[in-house]
Amino acid sequence: MKEKSLFDVSTGTDLLINKIMTSPETCVRLRELGLTENSKVRVVISNSSQLICEVFNTRIGLDRKVAKNIIVTYKN
Repeated sequence: MKEKSLFDVSTGTDLLINKIMTSPETCVRLRELGLTENSKVRVVISNSSQLICEVFNTRIGLDRKVAKNIIVTYKN
């Protein structure tokens, strides 16, 4: 499976998080929100400055820089 950043996938896409490559503080916060390795996530809205994804039936807004550091693969 090809890996991409969360920011680089199309709206409505179901994905699995492979890894989060950001500061330890940001990793902790993302994990508190449910964005962990092997979590299922769906991109709801994506534009040039932000991304809104859905994880565990909750929508979470992410900054472009953070979303670019979340590596995902397509869910089968």
